[in-house]
Amino acid sequence: MATAGKILFTLSVGMGSIQCYASYIQENEDIALNSLAAGFTKEFVEGLVESAIVNPMAAGFLDLNWVLENAGF
Repeated sequence: MATAGKILFTLSVGMGSIQCYASYIQENEDIALNSLAAGFTKEFVEGLVESAIVNPMAAGFLDLNWVLENAGF
């Protein structure tokens, strides 16, 4: 249920952003390039924010020594 809520929220924010962006766009702008840049920027920032939240929570909940021993790719 939480995942469905996140998807619904993300889609509604995305649609509002698209409509707001479309009202300011000019004829000579590259829509495809702007959409790719916006998508990659969103994913990059989301990954940064999620890691900034999850890593301290894991260190606090699991003990910092356990996280340092088991962390890695």
